[in-house]
Amino acid sequence: MKKICIIIAIAVSLCVVLPNTINCSIDDNVLTLINEVDGDLLLDTLIYLTSFGSRSSYEAQEEVLAFIGAELDSAGATIQLHEYEYNGHTWHNLVATVPGNASLEPSEPHLVVGAHIDSVSVSPGADDNASGVSALMEATRILAASYLTTRVDFVFFTLEEPGRIGSSYYAADARSSGEEIEAMIAVDMIAFGPADEDLDLVTKPSMAWIVEDFKEAVDTYTNLATTLVVQENCG
Repeated sequence: MKKICIIIAIAVSLCVVLPNTINCSIDDNVLTLINEVDGDLLLDTLIYLTSFGSRSSYEAQEEVLAFIGAELDSAGATIQLHEYEYNGHTWHNLVATVPGNASLEPSEPHLVVGAHIDSVSVSPGADDNASGVSALMEATRILAASYLTTRVDFVFFTLEEPGRIGSSYYAADARSSGEEIEAMIAVDMIAFGPADEDLDLVTKPSMAWIVEDFKEAVDTYTNLATTLVVQENCG
């Protein structure tokens, strides 16, 4: 799968960005995480996601969520469905929390890492965003078996292509319930581009700290050419 090292950057960055979250040295765990990346599994997930032809329908997105939930539950993550009503259907975002024994109290400080599962109606969405979903599933699988002491919620959003509907409902409900989200990383279209590997990191000023740490991790542990962009209107 093209740009497989991006998933390494994601998994690695979670360890480097969240100090004191792992029970042994950072470098030891980074090497362990890198060795756990399964390229064949990433490709299998990508093939499954693109097999729908399009993931724009309610039925397709519910089926994908069931697949993700089963896979990540067996990996040891705690699975929850975030429910919202839209256009005559009860839709869901899926939240996979690691470590599996993490406190789910809203006031527990945590990091959110998200990707949207839907595609536009005219595309199988291999890049946008099956690539991001595959990466997030692999990161969840790897970190579910690690010794994180800080909670990470991996969120798989529905209905993003029509206007960020799933994530908007999720963010509104998180705010109203008093969730203590320290930062959010969105993983989108990570397989797009020329043959040369590169990674673009875009953030707003208030979140620059986590992206700077992310870039440092990528620069240290991968050979990706990384560009950092900080702009007020990001997101």
